[in-house]
This record gives sequence, C-alpha cells and structure tokens, in this order.
Amino acid sequence: MYERNSSPNSSLTPAERRGKEILTVIQHHRTEVDVEAKEWAKDLLAYRNKFWKGNKINENDGPHGTTMQAPYLHSFTDVMVSNIVPPHPAVDIRTRRTAKKDAAKLRSFYVNDLMDKDNAVWKLRRAAALTSIMGRTAIKMVWSSKRSRPRCRVVPANRFYFDSSAEEWDDIRYAIEVVPMTQKEIMGLVKKSGSKKEGIYKSTLMDELKGEFKPLPTWVDDPTGKQEASRKGDNYIVVYEYYDFVEKKMYHMLDGRNEPIFTGDLPYPHLENPFYLVSLLDNLTDLGGLSHAQMIREPVSRLNELMTMAFEHTKLLAPTLFIHKNRIDNVDDFVTALSQKSLWTRPSWWRRSVSSTSRMFWSGAAPPRYPSTTRGCPTFSKSLSSSPSHCLRTPVDRWATRTWQPSLPWLTRHRRPATLPSREW
Repeated sequence: MYERNSSPNSSLTPAERRGKEILTVIQHHRTEVDVEAKEWAKDLLAYRNKFWKGNKINENDGPHGTTMQAPYLHSFTDVMVSNIVPPHPAVDIRTRRTAKKDAAKLRSFYVNDLMDKDNAVWKLRRAAALTSIMGRTAIKMVWSSKRSRPRCRVVPANRFYFDSSAEEWDDIRYAIEVVPMTQKEIMGLVKKSGSKKEGIYKSTLMDELKGEFKPLPTWVDDPTGKQEASRKGDNYIVVYEYYDFVEKKMYHMLDGRNEPIFTGDLPYPHLENPFYLVSLLDNLTDLGGLSHAQMIREPVSRLNELMTMAFEHTKLLAPTLFIHKNRIDNVDDFVTALSQKSLWTRPSWWRRSVSSTSRMFWSGAAPPRYPSTTRGCPTFSKSLSSSPSHCLRTPVDRWATRTWQPSLPWLTRHRRPATLPSREW
C-alpha cells in the first residue's frame, strides 16, 4: 500500500521518470511492429521467390504441397519501382531573379554531385521497394564527419517508430530509430579524460553495461529471421534514439534502464526532424501507410497454387524408365550406355503399319531373347501407348527395359505412327 498523495514514481528522479515514459512508448510500438513483422516476413519471402507454410516461414511444403513457382511479387515491385524512380535522378534549382541564375546553376551542380557520390539511385530504389512490401520507409539525412558531406540513409519500418496519429508529417511529436551498436562503438562514444575527441556517454557507462552485450536479435535486421554472417561475430546492444520534437531534446534509451544513457539537444538546429517518411498508399487512418504486397497477396497466392498444380501435373507426365535387373548382367554398364544414347536404334523389322509400345506387357511364354525377324514386331496382348519406342542392339536384351511414356504427341520426340494400335483392355 502507498501512502496518501504518493505514487510508484515518487521515488524516481525526473530523468528516470521521463525515461520510464519513453520506454512505455517504445514498448507499445514494439508490440505493434511485432504483429506487422509476421506479415512482412511472408511478403519478403515471396519477394525472394520463396514460400511459407502456415505460421512457419522459410520452409517449403515439399513436392506434394505449394511451392513458389513464379516471383510475381518481385516482378510487380520491380515494375513499380522502375516507374517511380528515374534511372538518373537530378535536381534543377531555378530562381525568379535574373541576378541569381548563376548561383542557382552552381547549387544545382552541387546537389547533383552529392546525389551521385551518395549513390542516390540505389537508395531511392531500395526505399521504394521496402515501401511496397512494408507500407512505409524512412529516409534519414545525417552528416558524415568521415566524408565531410551529408549522407542519406534508408531506415526500414521494423527499425523506425513515430507518432503516426499526427495529421501531417510536420506535426509529429516524436520519432524513434532502433540502432544496434557493438561494444567498440559504445566505447568510442564514452568520455575519456585527456582525449581530444568529445564523448557523449559518461565514463562509467561501460562498467554499468557489463554482461548486457549479447548477439544481435534477428528482428533488428530482417523480419524473416535471416542474419548476415558479419552480425554473428560480435555482441551488440540495442539503442533507441528518441527524438522529442516538442521539448527539442534527444534521448538514448536501453531496454531495462529507466534513466537515459544520453540526454541532449537535437543534433541539427536547422533540421529538427532529419527523417522523411516514404508512403505510397494511404490507409485512411494514420500515417502508417498501406503495403502493396498486402493488397495483392491473395491473388498472387491463387496464381502460385495454379502454377504449382500445373508443375506437378507436368512432372507426372514425364517419361519414366524401368529396368528389369534379372535380365541384365551389369546394371551399371547398362545405365551408362543408356545415358550416352549408344544403345538405341531402330530395328530392321520396324514397319509403319505396326507400332510398338512404350510400356509392354506380354502373356504366355517370354519373347525371344534377340528378335531378328523382319516381317513384323512380336505380338503383345495389350498396348497402352501410341508412342514408338526404340529397340536395343544386341547383345543387350531389349526386353530388360520397360518404359512408360505418355501418349500426348507434344510430349514425345518421335512421330506418331500412321496406324494406331488397338486399345482393347
């Protein structure tokens, strides 16, 4: 029981109280994104020409189930991105003042040069493709001290949370980016005495974080659970960068810690919100957007099932060779010679009026071992196919093989005989 006029947060410092509020917001977004990530995982696997089974992803159904036969989603996304992103994007800055035309041309050249150096074409195509799958993507502008120029970064939806209840993007109250950092990266930002490089974290932070660096969770990289080999070699800690556009503050939060490990002003005074939201479809509810993949998922699934049925049907119609081992001295030599197509020839007794069968059944006594008659083919009791078969040269026994082959003319290599055999069963 608490005393009168007391609360569970009364013993917390103002920094811890504010950090607890931020962690509550982060947890709500994590729960919502985890639900969306299950759908993103299916669409990402379909985009990569894979399929899923029930709730299990990254697993095929097998030869008698549904498998991905055609990358419909990838084709749709590629065509859409090609129509949205030009092959050579460029900026043309114009001015209404005649005296400023030279300055406008100079700035156009400067901006286009930065876009070329930053590989803007690839990043715009990646942002558009992720938006088609996830419904939204963020583009973040940062300053690179290594290259001494601004850079553009693509932040996928599973690593970016924001105030989606705002009416417009300029009205959002906060934005959160999930940033995985290694132990060495954290140490590089810790304040050190006598160092010329200024740090942002307190000097005792590494002692407080002992044992908290662990292998990176798979949800940070890819909703499907796929992780690059370079991520498996180091231990990480997930840092949440919280941009508060109401207080004009920035916080760095960790799971399980109420107090922020960093509190400071927004990094860019002239660009308070460094994020730009990319959303192609409006869900008519908030700024979260709508996924193209979600809209075409059911039609694509139906098309994939039809392709799977056609594929399985085609496999069942493929010719199959059966070998009678008791009538062959060396099975390995026979299969080798058969694969080289050196044993098949047309016998001298072949006639157009009579067709041998691909699958042969005989009654009574066994046929002669090496038939040499030139007046006709041996008589069989039943005939199941109209496709002509070749005979084996001596001394290999031609009766050692029985071949099942469909009677569809478009599936056979040989011409159909002039006279079809009887189909009495």
